[in-house]
This record gives sequence, structure tokens and C-alpha cells, in this order.
Amino acid sequence: PSIAPSGRSSYNIYMLKKVLMMSGLLLLMASAAHAAATAYSQIIDDLPLMAGMTESVNDAVDFDKPAGRIVETSASAPYSVAKIRKFYSDTLPALGWKDLPRMRFRRAGEVLRITVKKGNEGSVVYFSLTPVAGK
Repeated sequence: PSIAPSGRSSYNIYMLKKVLMMSGLLLLMASAAHAAATAYSQIIDDLPLMAGMTESVNDAVDFDKPAGRIVETSASAPYSVAKIRKFYSDTLPALGWKDLPRMRFRRAGEVLRITVKKGNEGSVVYFSLTPVAGK
């Protein structure tokens, strides 16, 4: 059996190491980008915020009552109303929210209502989480 010359073999090992290092670097960058894009509300657990969205934490309302919790918060975003609606219509069902008419979603005895209004520089998004009526 023929054995490749040491120069060729060393080059192949060098290239393999380089490819593996670059692959690892790309994977790390993709993970960091995904983590940065997956910010969540500080007020409503498990509510993703679009990258670039700024939540108005100081204006939030959060209290419990015997029938369940009531939570309201808002965020500004540099996106169109349509793009924000599409994001939540696509994202929330994957997190276990059942899609209801008029930008409402239901999960575990709660209803999340999302209202998006065009603002001066993008849009303002209002989130309202309430217990399911009759509970």
C-alpha cells in the first residue's frame, strides 16, 4: 500500500483542523445571534420580544386576583404593524399558545391579547394577559 508523502498528509491535517475550527466558530456565532434575537418580556413570562423591541417595563401592570393574574405591558418596535402581527402569529403557537381571532392567543387558562398601533418611528405593541372568562 502506498503512503502519502508527509508533506501532503500534514497539509490535509492542517486543512481539516482549519475547517473544524471555522465550523465551530460559525456555530458559536449562530448560537449568539439566536440568543440575541430571542429576548423575552420582563413582565410576562415566556413572551418573546422581537429583536430591536424595547419593553416599557415602568408602565407595566401586574397583579393577581382570585380568578387569575392580570398583566399588561407594552413595547416599541422599529417594525410595521403587519410584520409584528406576523411574528406573533408565527411564534406564539410554537410556544403552546392557541391562535384565536383578532390577535388573541389562549394557553393554560389565560388569554393573551396583542394590539399593535403605528407610532411615529415604528409601532407600539400592547400586551394584555387575562384569565379566561368564566374561570
